[in-house]
Amino acid sequence: GWCLIFFVAVPALIYYLSYIPYGAARGAFPFSLDYTKIVWDNQVFMFTYHKGVNATHPYSSRWYQWMLDIRPILYYLKRFDDGRRSSFGAWLNPLLCWAGLLSLFLRTRLGLAIRATGDNLAMVKSSSIDPAFTTTAGLCISNSLTALSGCLLAQSQRSVNIDIGSGMLTVALASLLIGGVFFRGRSIPLRVLIMLFGAFVFRLGYTLALRLNMPAFMLRLISSVIVVIAISAPYLHSRMPLIKRRMELKREA
Repeated sequence: GWCLIFFVAVPALIYYLSYIPYGAARGAFPFSLDYTKIVWDNQVFMFTYHKGVNATHPYSSRWYQWMLDIRPILYYLKRFDDGRRSSFGAWLNPLLCWAGLLSLFLRTRLGLAIRATGDNLAMVKSSSIDPAFTTTAGLCISNSLTALSGCLLAQSQRSVNIDIGSGMLTVALASLLIGGVFFRGRSIPLRVLIMLFGAFVFRLGYTLALRLNMPAFMLRLISSVIVVIAISAPYLHSRMPLIKRRMELKREA
């Protein structure tokens, strides 16, 4: 239900409302028949125009190049006489795209089997599910996503070295722990968003450390402190009523 809302209904509504300037120029307002007709006529025009186009150009890109942020979708390009050029294009946000696809996959039958294997192996064996297959499938998917993240990181940094992935396991665990401290959720899309929020908070700690001109060798200490706080925070929160009660008893004594 939530996947249909956030990945189908909300994007469709945003796209529909993106025609507001176009409709305002013709005196049509959102959700009116004239506005809806304008949106529909544009879709029909784009489909009929592009379905018969066979010409190529040097700025064309394949569909998978857009998903992997190799080349954007070019919308506008203008060259000036002095050699300058103006252009804008659409880049995909791989974080939201791949996280959304992962949350959708984990709700399928195979995804549920993989989750059940990690939660209760004995139950999976009694349910006639091959745990070896689900474990292998989970490892294949996780390693594929790891390779994809390494490619995107190398593309972003424009450099590759042998220790590019050092410390990533700590970042992943810290993201899960930090997200779990701030939020609680049982649905898969919400858990993915919690993980992304935890990664943001973890990197925010790095950014603040660099802003304070801390030496580079202190970054490992910063990451360790963040992980320790994330681990101890749930325990301290559960023990807080008992601690307050003990403090009140000491004051009364």
